[in-house]
Parts: sequence; C-alpha cells; structure tokens
Amino acid sequence: MVLAVFTLSILTACNDTSNGKTTEVTKDPQSNETAKTDQETKPETKPETKPEVTTDTGKDTTKVTVFPDGVSYYDGTDRLDGFEGTKTAAIFQKDPNQPFGFYIPETMETYKLEDGTEWGMDKQRNLFSLFEKGQVTVDSNFSNPALVKYKEYAGTEKDQYGSYYDFFNITAQGHELVVRLHYFEKEKDTTLPLFMNVLRMMRYVADPKAFKPGVAIDFPKGADDDEEAVLQLVKKSTTAIAAKDKSALHATVGPNGDALDFLIDNKNKYRFTEIVRIAPYDKETKRKDIVIGYEVLENGVVKYSNNTYTSLKDKEGKWYIANID
Repeated sequence: MVLAVFTLSILTACNDTSNGKTTEVTKDPQSNETAKTDQETKPETKPETKPEVTTDTGKDTTKVTVFPDGVSYYDGTDRLDGFEGTKTAAIFQKDPNQPFGFYIPETMETYKLEDGTEWGMDKQRNLFSLFEKGQVTVDSNFSNPALVKYKEYAGTEKDQYGSYYDFFNITAQGHELVVRLHYFEKEKDTTLPLFMNVLRMMRYVADPKAFKPGVAIDFPKGADDDEEAVLQLVKKSTTAIAAKDKSALHATVGPNGDALDFLIDNKNKYRFTEIVRIAPYDKETKRKDIVIGYEVLENGVVKYSNNTYTSLKDKEGKWYIANID
C-alpha cells in the first residue's frame, strides 16, 4: 500500500509590533466639522461558528460585497509594510469594545475617547468609526454614487456644508455592526478611497481565552455508502487531532500512520468548525475529497484555515485517509 505525503497548512503569525500615532482628544460638540460621537459601551455577543442561513428576498443581486471572502480572522500580523498597493505602512489596531480591528495607515491618527476609539485625520475632521448596531442612528438623505454598488451600504447623511456621513451595515461572527465614514466634499476623492481600503481590511479577533479544542461539526449522512464511510472517517480523524490521540489518528490512515504524528506533536490546539465542501467521487483518481474548516490556537492567536482530507480505498475496498493538505 502506498501512503501519500501528508501535509498540513498552518498559517504562521508575524509578530512584528509597531506603534501608530495616538492622540487623546476631547470632542467639541459645537463644531460643524467634528464627527458624531457618544458611543455607548455594550457587552459583546458570543461569536457564531456556523454561517447563517439566508433566503432570497428579491433584492438587487447585481450588487457586490465589500468582503468577497467574508470578514477574515486576524492572523497575528501586526504590520503591513505596503498598504493596498502603496508604500504606506499600516498598523493593526483592535477596537477596544468589539472583537474586530483594522489595519490603520500611518497617515491616519488614533483618537481615544471615553467610550471607544476612532481613526482619522486632520484633528477629527475626517473619521472612521465602528459601532455596535443601535449605538448610532443611520440618518440617510443621500445616496452616494460611489457606494451604491455595495450590499453593505446603508445610505449617506449629507448637509449644506459638504459634510458626508456614509453608513455600512455589517454582520460578522454573530455581531451586527455599523461602520461610519465622515469626510468633507473637498477631501472626498482622497479620503473616501482610503477609508474604503481600511474597511476592506477589517479583521475578526477571536478571544484565545475562550478557545475550546474539539469538533463542532454536525456531520451529515452521506449520499451513499461510500460517502457515509468517508464522512465517518473524517469525523474520527478530526476528533483524534483535536484530542491529540495518536492511536485514534493512526486508525484512520492505515499503515505508516505515524507520518501524521506532526499534527499532534505540537503546541497548537484545534477546533474543527465546518464542512466547507464535499466533493463528488473522482473516478479517474478514485479519490474522495472533503474540505474541513477549522480554528487553530497558535502562539496566542486564534486563526482560521481549512484542509482537504483525501480518501482512497485499499486492496480490500476499505476507505482510508491518504492525504491531508
């Protein structure tokens, strides 16, 4: 029996730390060029691990999302040397009240408030703000032509002074959020693209203290006997890896199963969260692939990744895991 090479792709955290500009300020509510504040601190809701089921509501399906791949997990990378094709460095900053953060270019400033944090330029003239839904009222009297294509765009409040407040409704990891962009007409062509790049780089910061290894997947029944056998095999394999049980892992891969011991002989902890894809049986290669998504706690950071479990049949017609990649 030939056993394929086993690999596991694990993201590597980059822990280069740098400090961005930080300025403590006091808001002047009388200024026409000062962004709205008064955020209330609200308790965080627990993140969900399974995607929500959505239905066709008849809305315009030609619109695009700001996040084509969803809001990604923060992977421990503290600094980007080139931000969105520029030479400007950006530093990751987490919102103090929400499990989310952004890569903030060094050209932007950080404003620490009593009830949270905002980022912007020109002493709060231009602001990028994150709120929990209900903390801020979305008052829309204008549709920004540059933003109407986005599904998350909720409208704009514009006044006679050329002040824009653009609103985005975002749902991620069980949280309902509002992002607000504030700028003025004469800075629109430069500030809005910059703020949109910051928004696209939004990241979810999972709490490492709340991490629990295990398998949180409700494995379905297979479409036929072969698919059922492979699903059960993958279930046993993921359970073994999460529990760091070598003997149980060896039982899923057949002879020379110790080649997978590196999956267990490390300090990482794994939580398998979803079946990303069940591929149809490949008659040419005689393989059956199942893609599994998982969280991994590595060096104090919870990251997300996925692996393809490839199964083959041995000479006796019994399924075994031939590769994890």
